[in-house]
Amino acid sequence: MKHLFLLSAFLLFSSFSFADDTFRVSTSVYVNGELLGSPEMILESNKSATLSIGESFNYRVTVHPKSINTAEIVTELSDSTGAMNPRFVVEYGKEASIEIGEKLITVLVTRELVGSL
Repeated sequence: MKHLFLLSAFLLFSSFSFADDTFRVSTSVYVNGELLGSPEMILESNKSATLSIGESFNYRVTVHPKSINTAEIVTELSDSTGAMNPRFVVEYGKEASIEIGEKLITVLVTRELVGSL
């Protein structure tokens, strides 16, 4: 019975800490090999952040933690050449990339410690 209580307490605590995670998302966007933008954002899990550069570059990103090592990244990107909405499943601390037509997006997600903001 004691082991069941400890397991339940651990699972309850880990689900709360999972929901309150903070992430640093570093992104680079290339069009035809030329760097269009390189935004870096700090955001809470399951909350979106939006960034605009001038009138032609808009970027929105959301981090959904999946496991202790991975997260799903949902992005919305629009610029003068069009719009796209790629989704990534990434491992924390490892760069991931996706190429669609002439656009290349790289994403690096790291977990932030609560006191390091």
